[in-house]
Amino acid sequence: GSMHAAGEFMAVLLAKRLGIVVADLRVVEVASTEGLQAYEFLRAAGEMVDGHNYITHVHKLRSREFMGVVEYVSGFGMEGMPAHQHLSTHLGKPDLWTGLGRLMAFDILTNNWDRLPIAWANEGNLANVMLGSAKGLVVGIDQCVHSIVNDEGRQRYLERVEAVLVECRDGPGPNLKRVAEATYNNTAIQLTTLEFDAMRKGCVDFFREVLRLREANQLSGILGEVTQEVASTFEAGSVDVGQWSLPGKCVMIEAVAETAAKVLS
Repeated sequence: GSMHAAGEFMAVLLAKRLGIVVADLRVVEVASTEGLQAYEFLRAAGEMVDGHNYITHVHKLRSREFMGVVEYVSGFGMEGMPAHQHLSTHLGKPDLWTGLGRLMAFDILTNNWDRLPIAWANEGNLANVMLGSAKGLVVGIDQCVHSIVNDEGRQRYLERVEAVLVECRDGPGPNLKRVAEATYNNTAIQLTTLEFDAMRKGCVDFFREVLRLREANQLSGILGEVTQEVASTFEAGSVDVGQWSLPGKCVMIEAVAETAAKVLS
């Protein structure tokens, strides 16, 4: 597995506990009966799928200890013509945009920078937002909990989180405008005040739910249970797929929640 396998599994488990809709993920040992069967099926499936030569990835599997089996999510990523047409029908209606705001908030909590560029100075990767799915209005795929081990780096991130949450509480600023730009660049949809307000509400609502859990001393319990499940899943592994940095991931999530409490309590 990759260095991020534990972080990816942790993100999915945490999302489910916190009411965020994401593609489910199961971790399978490659040497298990199911793992070996999957390997044989994949090898037999042939060279090309959707124009991708993936047989090299199949061969790589043999040298890995774990594989992730990801739930198939219907729909399309938040980019191109399908997304443009779909989002056009949702302009002026808050539900989808509130869902996007919640997903954005979950990404902030977990420092998952590879989706909507709300707290990160990147262009975003809107392919990781699925729209038009039977599973939900907005579905996250390919998420990961990223810890920041360096104190100074973590402090800088928390300052950015604070600035984002102030915007979500009080009104759009540069961070939300970056999301609007990414949305326009990927879908040619121009956000209006209504969509901004719905996204801000989704973000604030999610963090208020997290803060209620924190005040009831349940957040650390949830993090403990999730990390326990991740650790025991990768227990048999001999290489680090991120399971040894789980405590650092929890520290960071707790620190983001503490920052949210400063802004929203």
